[in-house]
Amino acid sequence: MKEAKYRSLIESMDDSIYMVDRDCCYIFMNKKHLERIGRSAELFRERRYQDFHTTEEFRNFSANIDKIFLSGETIEERYEKDGRIYIRIFSPIKNIENDGIVAVNINSREITEEGEAFGKEDSIYIVDKDYRYLSINAEHIERLEINSQNAFIGKTYDEFHPKGRNETFSRLINEVFETGEVVRDEYMSGDFHFTRRFCPVKDILTDQVIAVTVVSTNVTDQKITEKSLMEANKKLNLLNSITRHDILNQLTALKGYVLLSLDICRDEELKNFLEKQKAAADTIYNQISFTKDYQDIGVCAPTWQEISNHIDNSAKTLNIQGINIEKRFGNLKIFADPLLEKVFYNLMENSVRHGGDFSKLSFYYERIPYGIKLVYEDDGCGIKDEDKEIIFKHGYGKNTGLGLFLIREIISITGLEIHETGIFGEGAKFEIMVPDRMYSV
Repeated sequence: MKEAKYRSLIESMDDSIYMVDRDCCYIFMNKKHLERIGRSAELFRERRYQDFHTTEEFRNFSANIDKIFLSGETIEERYEKDGRIYIRIFSPIKNIENDGIVAVNINSREITEEGEAFGKEDSIYIVDKDYRYLSINAEHIERLEINSQNAFIGKTYDEFHPKGRNETFSRLINEVFETGEVVRDEYMSGDFHFTRRFCPVKDILTDQVIAVTVVSTNVTDQKITEKSLMEANKKLNLLNSITRHDILNQLTALKGYVLLSLDICRDEELKNFLEKQKAAADTIYNQISFTKDYQDIGVCAPTWQEISNHIDNSAKTLNIQGINIEKRFGNLKIFADPLLEKVFYNLMENSVRHGGDFSKLSFYYERIPYGIKLVYEDDGCGIKDEDKEIIFKHGYGKNTGLGLFLIREIISITGLEIHETGIFGEGAKFEIMVPDRMYSV
């Protein structure tokens, strides 16, 4: 049961982590680490570190394991492998009941060219259902300016925080125990901004939440940068809006004069030139109008949005008569740019414009590793294989060539991807890849 708790704790983290016992035998590898090395968990089951590494690598690794079992202190080292540099942190896993070391947790992080490790968290602590501290890491001890974790272990969160913050913390902890899902929030402490990730620690035998791991990250520098970029963006958007308004006014006047010229023109050759001028003016008008939608991408923070509402609103705007619309995704929500509704509008409009004779539009999702795949299909003529990627490029298409380009730009804001995978002659099929934590069902 105790081993289940420790495994559940590590599985709840986002970092690349594995665990070994005193003999360097692998006890566990989390999904992130297996994904990074591209191996199956079965390959490492009941195997030792030296089975997969050189003698020199094992000698250094085992020396660190021995030190931890003797001293109980965390060890951090840098090492190089396959031309990449990593930081590796060896942390003791203790039995909460008697403080004895039962295993060693290894967190290996690649260092970027800027010298920062991916996924480094500022502080981590664990609380139970009664908000009592079960564990607290060195980074959090340093942040709180306390002597050791013993000052916290067994005490409750409200003993160290004001009432307002305690109420928020308690509510979020309760939510994790009730739902078994990861919960996130942001808060300020003085002049500093922090994000918190509340991760359920589950007993793998019963799947019951037995504790919550809280990962708190200082994002003050990021917030300052975001604020500066938002202010600059607002100024640019204001300038763009004024310029676009003036251009559209002049284009409206130009189109009006062209129409008047067409009405009074009797020369067929000259009328042909005037028709081409009108078509060019219409294209310019549409392209300038499009810049408003493109300008709005990323201006507002992403939000959780119900997909069903977006589809219903888009169908009403397009006024699709006699078309059967199937929605098979329940109460699916996606965390995306506020312009997400335009994604579904443009997908459906694309079917109307280019799908030929079609009678059905379908929306559903499928689970895939590390996320879901949201699928949109029609039963029209489909898209040729050679066009499946270029349809998303700026300027491609029979009209403005901006609709599908806009779709890809909107969803990329929160890391979503879209591809066309239908069979030509059987209908179009667009698949939107939504990563974990960017959807709710």
